[in-house]
This record gives sequence, structure tokens and C-alpha cells, in this order.
Amino acid sequence: MILAGVAIAGLTNSGLFSKSKEARDTAKIANMYEALSLKIVEMQMEKQGNVTLEDFDELNGGTISQYKVKVENNSIETPSRQITLTDDSEFSATFSVNKNLEISSEEVLKCQNTLIRICLICLTLLVV
Repeated sequence: MILAGVAIAGLTNSGLFSKSKEARDTAKIANMYEALSLKIVEMQMEKQGNVTLEDFDELNGGTISQYKVKVENNSIETPSRQITLTDDSEFSATFSVNKNLEISSEEVLKCQNTLIRICLICLTLLVV
């Protein structure tokens, strides 16, 4: 019993649980990014390459893959659409699509940094 308590304390103090949650969230955001990317390709094919930002407004309230979609017009500085995807567990990520149909997101940048950190940790463990 004491050994189990020490092992659990060691796992929680090392941040293993927080790292696994971070990895899960990273995977969810990556899946959402991929679903949005595929939707843009699908829209391009349907509109024969003539997709505009206004076409994204039609997605508002609908779904992309299994994600609920909320679209907001963000034309303060440069024309773009803020697209928020939400899954069944109410986890959401917001992406910005510009007039060139390029996707950007703070969440994607965080994911890339997380993946780099996870890879570095794995490499360190392999070396040791």
C-alpha cells in the first residue's frame, strides 16, 4: 500500500499525468486541423477553385467531420474567418482562415511546440 502511494506520488510529481493530458489535447487539435484542411480541399473541388471567405459563413452552425462549427467574421485588420471546432466532450480549438485559404492558429503553434518537447523527452529516455 505504501509502495503504491509512493509510486503514484512519483508519477504526479513528475508531471506524467499533465504530459499525457497535453498529448491528448495536442492530438485533438491536430485532428481538428486536419478536418478543417480536408473541408477546404472539398470546398475547392466543389467550387472549382473559386472559394471565398464568404463561403465559410455557410458552415456556421453545421458540422465538419464530427465537430460542431462556429464561424465568425474577423475583418478588422485583414479579411479572415475565425472557425471554432468543438467535439462531443466540448473541447474546442479556434483557427483563422485568411483570404488565401491558409489556416493559422495559436493552438497549432502550441501543438507543434508540445510535439517537439515530447520528441525531445523520448530521445532523452532512449539515450539513457
